[in-house]
Amino acid sequence: MFKHLSTLLLLINLAGCNSVNPVWDTFKAATGWGEGKNAPLTPGVEYLKVNVDGRQAMMALGYRTFPNPSANTASNNSSSSGNLSNLSNPTNGEQLVRNAKLYSTDPFIHEYWYSGQKEMIELVEGRIVSVMGMTTEWRQTNSKAPSWDSLSSYSMPTAWVRNRDLMPGYRYGFKDEVMTKIVEAPPKNKEFPIGAVWFQDNINSKGMDGSEWAYQQLFARVNGKTLYSEQCIAQDLCLTLKYIGVISKQ
Repeated sequence: MFKHLSTLLLLINLAGCNSVNPVWDTFKAATGWGEGKNAPLTPGVEYLKVNVDGRQAMMALGYRTFPNPSANTASNNSSSSGNLSNLSNPTNGEQLVRNAKLYSTDPFIHEYWYSGQKEMIELVEGRIVSVMGMTTEWRQTNSKAPSWDSLSSYSMPTAWVRNRDLMPGYRYGFKDEVMTKIVEAPPKNKEFPIGAVWFQDNINSKGMDGSEWAYQQLFARVNGKTLYSEQCIAQDLCLTLKYIGVISKQ
């Protein structure tokens, strides 16, 4: 009870200082507090449609963090607020709420999306970098993918390594070998955005039992934003993400 109360107080406090949509409305939309499971989407809240094995769910944007425009400001914030780097990959709901008042600790925008079952996906430029509340969790991703702009300027595939920390059975520094390239648009589908630039990841990884696992991911970008993607969290957990945007008032 006290944990829920402190979280609620934090949310009320944030409602007056955060630049994203009203935090209380977002929190209700994301967690289902005070709403039925089949409650309509909340106007003014941004949504992400997620499909897993044919099952569809909506995730609501909790908040975004933005790059700090001033390195001096970042330094001052660090000295006055403690070691903020420890909060860059939060491990519980209250830390996520507190992070709404922080800048990103890197030069990227971080998005935190929540489902009605209290699952969380963190995205950076459309890529999944952390996952909480699912059967497999990514506690953090310790490497950065090449920028989409740099990938657009090369005709050859770009090789890079992704490092992840996974649960259950805490696995530190889990490595994936990734090859990313621009590809032709797939056959038309009603889910696919029009006029998108498409990218494909070819990933060599390992399963829970250590066996080799190779798979592909797709990303569709329009005007600098990833609007659609197909990504895998684990061998038994692959999903599609489609950006819906802000739900307008009826």
